Amino acid sequence: MKRKHFIIILCLTAFHAINNYFWLLQNRLPVSYDEGIHLWTAMRFVRVFTNPQHNIFYDLFNADLTQWPPLFYVVAGLFNLILGPSYISSAMTNSAFLLLLFVSLYLIGERLHSLQAGLLSVLILSFYPIIYGHSRLFQIDLALTAIVTFSIYCLILSDRFKNLRWSIIYAISMGVGMLLKWSYIIFILPVLVYTISLVMIESCRNNSFRRTKNMLLSIIISVSLSLLWHITNMEKTRLVLTYFVHTFNVYYYQPGNWVSEFALNLNNYALSFLFFSLFLIATPIFYLRYRTNYKFLVTIWYLAPFLILGIFTWFQPRFFMPALPALALISGVSVSLIKKKIIRNLAVAAILVLALAQFFAVSFVGRLPDDKRDFLHYRFKGFNILYSNYLEPGCYDIVGAGPPHRHGWGHDAIAESIARNVDTLKSFPLTVGILYEEENKKLDSLFSNRVLSYFITQKLIDSEVIFSEDLTITLNKVSETWQFIEAIADMDVVVYISKGKDWPTEGDIKVIFKDEKQLISESGQYPFEDLRLIGLINSRDRFLLKDIIELQDGYQARIYFYRIPEIEKKGLSVKVFNGNIKLYYKDKEITKGEGLLCSIDYAGNTYTYKEALHSFDILTPNSIKLFSQWHEPGIKQTITLTIDPKRRDTVNIRCGLQVKDDIVLDHWYIECMVSDSYEEWSRPFMKGRFKKIGMFLKRGEVELVDEEYNGIDVVGVIARENRYLPALLFSAHKTDVPTGTRIYNKDYYHSSRSITTCTINKEALEAGVDSKNVLDLDIAIMDKERLENRIRIKEIENDLL
Repeated sequence: MKRKHFIIILCLTAFHAINNYFWLLQNRLPVSYDEGIHLWTAMRFVRVFTNPQHNIFYDLFNADLTQWPPLFYVVAGLFNLILGPSYISSAMTNSAFLLLLFVSLYLIGERLHSLQAGLLSVLILSFYPIIYGHSRLFQIDLALTAIVTFSIYCLILSDRFKNLRWSIIYAISMGVGMLLKWSYIIFILPVLVYTISLVMIESCRNNSFRRTKNMLLSIIISVSLSLLWHITNMEKTRLVLTYFVHTFNVYYYQPGNWVSEFALNLNNYALSFLFFSLFLIATPIFYLRYRTNYKFLVTIWYLAPFLILGIFTWFQPRFFMPALPALALISGVSVSLIKKKIIRNLAVAAILVLALAQFFAVSFVGRLPDDKRDFLHYRFKGFNILYSNYLEPGCYDIVGAGPPHRHGWGHDAIAESIARNVDTLKSFPLTVGILYEEENKKLDSLFSNRVLSYFITQKLIDSEVIFSEDLTITLNKVSETWQFIEAIADMDVVVYISKGKDWPTEGDIKVIFKDEKQLISESGQYPFEDLRLIGLINSRDRFLLKDIIELQDGYQARIYFYRIPEIEKKGLSVKVFNGNIKLYYKDKEITKGEGLLCSIDYAGNTYTYKEALHSFDILTPNSIKLFSQWHEPGIKQTITLTIDPKRRDTVNIRCGLQVKDDIVLDHWYIECMVSDSYEEWSRPFMKGRFKKIGMFLKRGEVELVDEEYNGIDVVGVIARENRYLPALLFSAHKTDVPTGTRIYNKDYYHSSRSITTCTINKEALEAGVDSKNVLDLDIAIMDKERLENRIRIKEIENDLL
């Protein structure tokens, strides 16, 4: 590569990076469907870097966050770590991949024809609207395009695996590509198969298998790198592929004429009319005048993926982005093949002038109407810059290529308000419900699919708040769906978007049901489901209004926080969120995830507190009573939580059951999720011995407390002084129902277990009798000295026995 050409490529990359920065500063367009997931996930990886727990390598390569491999998020996480967490920092990650793409394509053009061909190809590619548009969006496709182009360059330099060094570099690039996005294989496999076939023919002809050995070594290295993630996520990848095949065949496009479909997409979105016309003119020149065998490799590069994508009817332009450098290469080489220098220079000048005019006109000159996401029919002084007759006007594939959207919808303000008030929840898993006053597709596109999750995660990146897997859940209009009845029971925060109206109260719901759903009987009595709904959505009972944010078009976002019942005594506190019991000691959470959760198994179904009609009473400053009723099996449960005034730092949990009909209960159990900051748990305390938690046990695997022990069930975890966590002992008292204790791996790894107390046998419950006592559990919290004293006392007792 000539030094001056490298400087030109650096300047071209800087040109796009600077324009992208100013474009992003002006843009207020909400992130698109997939961007919400990508941005949210990248923020999760930033959190891994800033708050590493356990093994950071495990976190990066086994974090169960999305269906995509982790490499793109690792790189974006580093950019956010260096530049500060923001959308601009995330989007500017593309600048690194843009430079890799330009350099790789230039070197391929140089190898195939000339330095001028390589430079022209880069210039043409850089002004494809889908390329510079995606450099402003936080999508994986530009990075995928860069790594595919780099891999093909490495394959060319391997000289059909004759060169061992470049064969190894090619192998590494393939492994990296598969850690970026699984669809990498669609673009690299056809070229690889073509090369392998040539290698096998030459090896048999020359009776030399040196190239074959290099080829096998390359494949082994690439597969080994890829398996770092894919071997532990094979089922997820399979499910994703199945989903995409089904979704795109059934819902998005119907199989049609592949050529016309791709041609329309290339003209309307990917290349623009200007560069698609250039490609059509250049193609016959390339195939008639370009005489080397490389043109077969270039043809396979773009043609094979087009055929594969056509079979699956994946016609969205961004899906075939990694094939576009081949089209730019055909255009660049063809212009370079013009023999007359003056005509060639005029052609280059015309391409450059028109490309710049289109770039600035589309990127900055135009203005979008306030209510339009789509700019595809944009006109500039009567000339169709991006002539479009696309069938789906909501396509966002090149939305970044259009003018910045200058009207925001308060995502930052909503996230800021939530972050400002989140201390009231402390480290509860944060889930935000988004509820609309009316069914509105526009609002759904503005706030759904983790779009708001990204903004919230960004604001809380340095906090100790735990995030749930689905940070935000969109809830539909209350009068048209029942889906949110259970979903809202999981909400820590509800964002209610309306035109000035408060969150519906019980009276509002009565009117809605009476007028629209006819769910109220003639007697005026509510069915059980209606009672649950009224109890859940009544903001006066369950949620507190914290803030009101003004949005566009007269809308307001009202932000409600769940009202958490709490008891406290001398540093020990118990909080209850929809039946999840959370323990805190000196402002440090002892439990993890869901905390302590009571559940019932009956007739093949599991019944949890949040699915019931439930309520609570704070009986005393040291006691809370939780009530739950499941309408279907007719079971009533009462749980009393007490910070025992007679025993130091001890929480007592008692549970009783009543039934309206005689039933046989399969199981009753309470899961005590212990913090993953603990590394050891005890065998039955009568033995006074502690056991190290195993590191690589499978999720859900049960560990018996002690197979040889038949005494009282007292188990626990040892103190962790470096985390300021006390020791815990779980003591189950004798109840009306025989219970047992077990320990099993729940949702975390390495150093956490769920200590579960459950009924041993099926239990018959009789109707009309007093509540049957199924649990009387003490959780004692103690420092190291108290625990050691307790162990010594037990050892003395054992010696006496």
